[in-house]
Amino acid sequence: MTNTFLTPQCLPLFVVVLLGALPGTAVPQDATIQSELEALRKQVEELSNLAVRTQSHIMVDVEYHFSNLWFAGRNEQWELASFYLRETDSHLRWTVRVRPVRSIRGGGSVDLQPFQQSIEQSGFAQLESAIEQEDVDEFEAAYRRTLTQCHACHQATGFAYLEHHIPEMPLSPLMLQPE
Repeated sequence: MTNTFLTPQCLPLFVVVLLGALPGTAVPQDATIQSELEALRKQVEELSNLAVRTQSHIMVDVEYHFSNLWFAGRNEQWELASFYLRETDSHLRWTVRVRPVRSIRGGGSVDLQPFQQSIEQSGFAQLESAIEQEDVDEFEAAYRRTLTQCHACHQATGFAYLEHHIPEMPLSPLMLQPE
């Protein structure tokens, strides 16, 4: 039996692996790869900073979906209402992931997770139940209660002037006519 591991073709690879395994030595890296990695690190840091600085873009999505939810439920478009409720929930979770603790003017901070969990476990759960039961009256009542919960979060974080109201018209031109 012959040893085929240390063939002339494998010897350079073996030396590189051996040098990399020795303490205090490093396998030489291609300068282009290092440059690309550093550029990617900077790009990830820049994107992370952009995402953490503001929640406003995500909250506009929350508003869009939640407003359209009102019209879908009122028009008894239950599948569409279910869709908009899921989207509202998803985007609200996203905004809390982006910035779970909100600094407030004058010092201090507010943990947003309890607000998000409360809205999800009561307001959204009640809306989901009304949608499943296809009950317009309960849907409207649950929607109004959820608005109150949303405003409580806005008050706690110093944004009391962002008070939600029942929307007057849908934000989406794609929908919302009774079938």
